[in-house]
Amino acid sequence: MQAAGVRRQLRIKQTLQRDLAGSGWRRGLALERLAQYPLDNAQVAPTRFGNALRAFETYGKTRFNLDSQTLWYELCAVAPKTVQTAIDDARSSVDFFIATTYLSFLIGVFGAACAIYERGPLLLVLVSVVALALSPICHWLAIRTTGEWAVAVQALVNVSRLKLAQAMGLEVPKSLAEEKKMWGLVTKYTYFARDADGAALDPYKKAETKHQCRCGGEGGAEAEGGDPGDDEDKDEDGEEEPAAEET
Repeated sequence: MQAAGVRRQLRIKQTLQRDLAGSGWRRGLALERLAQYPLDNAQVAPTRFGNALRAFETYGKTRFNLDSQTLWYELCAVAPKTVQTAIDDARSSVDFFIATTYLSFLIGVFGAACAIYERGPLLLVLVSVVALALSPICHWLAIRTTGEWAVAVQALVNVSRLKLAQAMGLEVPKSLAEEKKMWGLVTKYTYFARDADGAALDPYKKAETKHQCRCGGEGGAEAEGGDPGDDEDKDEDGEEEPAAEET
C-alpha cells in the first residue's frame, strides 16, 4: 500500500517537473506545488501531507548537509525571536487543521452509525454529511498551511546555522562544499559520538578556540607564579627593604 502511494507521488512530482518547461501561471503553479516535495526522490512519502513535511525537514540536509532534525533544538536556541514565533504559529495552524480533520471524520462516522441505529433522523444525517465533507477540506487546509511552516524552517536553517557554528566554536568555511563537509561531521558527531568525527572537526575550529584548548592549563601556572611587581620591594641580596618611617 505504501509502495503504491510512493509511486503515485513520484509520478505527480515528475509531471510537475515537466511542467517547469512551460511559462506563465502554469510554471508558477508547478513551482509552488513542487516545493511541497523533497528534492531527494528517496525521501518521497506516500501522501501529499507527508511530502509537505519531508520537504522542509530535509531542506537543511539537501542544501547544506545539515540535519535540522538532529540539530533542531540547537538551531532554535540561537534563532531570532521572530523566527521562533513564526515556526510556533505555523505549526499551531497545521496541528489545528489536522486535529479538525480527524475530529470531523469521527463525528461523521459516529453520526452515520447513530442515524442508521435510529433509522435516519434528519438532523443526524445532516450532521454526518457536513462532518464528513469537512474532513477532506481540513486536510487540504493542513497541507496548504505547511507552506508557512516550510518558509519559517528555511529561515531557521539559512540564518541560524551561522550563529550555531559560532556558538559551537566553529568557523564556517568560505566554500559551500567545505561547509557541507563541516555540517556533515557535526551531525555525525552529535548523533553517533564517534571520536574520529570529532577529530575531523578540528580544522574547522576557530583560532581562539584552538588556543584555549591548547593553553588551558597555562593560566593556573601563571596565577601561581604571582605578580612580578611583588619583587620590586626586594633589594639585590633578596632581602626586603624596610618600609619608610612615617614623619
